[in-house]
Amino acid sequence: MKPTAVCLTFLLAVTAPAAGALEILEDTGETEPIAPYLRALERDDSDAGGPAEVERAAPAIQGRAVDLLPVDTPELEPGDLEARPGPAVRERLQNLPRPLCIVGADQRSVAWLERHRNALVKASAVCMLVDAETRDDLERVQVAAGPVPAQLTPGSALAESLGLAHYPVVLSAEGGFEQ
Repeated sequence: MKPTAVCLTFLLAVTAPAAGALEILEDTGETEPIAPYLRALERDDSDAGGPAEVERAAPAIQGRAVDLLPVDTPELEPGDLEARPGPAVRERLQNLPRPLCIVGADQRSVAWLERHRNALVKASAVCMLVDAETRDDLERVQVAAGPVPAQLTPGSALAESLGLAHYPVVLSAEGGFEQ
């Protein structure tokens, strides 16, 4: 399995309810430890609060994502897509179980999320927030994404593998890249 497929599979798997412990599918020896990311996303009992607090909490960015800050993906920046994916990239994207959007905390991405939120919800999309510096950045994206799950994560490997240079963008099995 290619590293991109492993990364995408893991990203989409962590957004679904876990039935058990994580299982290693492949270790190429070139991976980074996931433990710091998992620790930052876990919630302890002191974070849970009462029922009223849980109802008010927005689901987009959960747990202690703020512990992962800052996240920077120098290979990606806000802008218009300049090229469509080639055949090799489209082939890799055919294995996506659901659309994946890539956004930053910049004003363009936030406005894009607000404009496309209903379509993203309908498509059961998951978003990767690849560029954020502060808690305010996280909250701004969380409000814009609403019920669309967003995971704070560096996107360098994904950008490199797919030949992406700009966001916001949706990656889908059907159409490749869409903006």
